[in-house]
Amino acid sequence: MRAWRFHQPGDIANLVLEEVPDVEPGPGEALVRIACAALNPADRYLVQGQYPRAGAPPFTPGRDGAGEVVKPVPGGRLKAGDAVCVLGGLTGIAQQGTLAEYAAVPEEWLAPVPDGWTLEEAAAGPLTHLTAWRALVVCGHLVPGETVLVTGASGGVGSAAVTLASALGARVVALSRNADRRAALIGTGRGRGGGRGRGGFGQGAEKRAGGGPSRAGRGKSWRSLAGPGRPLCRAGWTDHGGRPARGVARRDHSRPAHP
Repeated sequence: MRAWRFHQPGDIANLVLEEVPDVEPGPGEALVRIACAALNPADRYLVQGQYPRAGAPPFTPGRDGAGEVVKPVPGGRLKAGDAVCVLGGLTGIAQQGTLAEYAAVPEEWLAPVPDGWTLEEAAAGPLTHLTAWRALVVCGHLVPGETVLVTGASGGVGSAAVTLASALGARVVALSRNADRRAALIGTGRGRGGGRGRGGFGQGAEKRAGGGPSRAGRGKSWRSLAGPGRPLCRAGWTDHGGRPARGVARRDHSRPAHP
């Protein structure tokens, strides 16, 4: 089979397409014929040797993918021919990934492709939405009626956060520096979009949220986005000194939470 591999960490050009031995699933793994594989910043970090727990070269990256089960787990919940998507796990990190014609993936990290989804959507959607869910719900404890400020909202995880926060009944303020992407976010009708305002990052967001300018510094500017008596959840995806981007969510505890 063919697979993209690198033999030593470094430049992304180290990633080459090669003929490799057919992969065989181990215990608890299903063999998936990959139809679509999405690209993730983590793939580049892994090739560059900057990702934790990375598998030893020669290695095939790829955390995201969708395809068809060709060898199911004996007695498992999936059967041959099922359309599935990869939910993350250590696929493409510590074990060979989805940038190949076939991948052996633990069944617990596979899910049926949702009704109405294309394989392209199933390859690109799960990992970004799971990351956003963890930031908003697991870490941020988001509840309906709260205000969510999403920075980097036009990226993969950022746009997923806008979609999820809106679906969860939150009021969304979505920030992006790119005017075209900002317009696309506003066009979805899921939130208010903005960039950096003249008075600074916080005041630019505040303006898009419908509030007046704050004169008391960033702390008060953030809190005033939510409105009186309403908590604010801030979610952002940042690159820390060359390390992989991560999702973070912070709750302003200075205002009471909803009962």
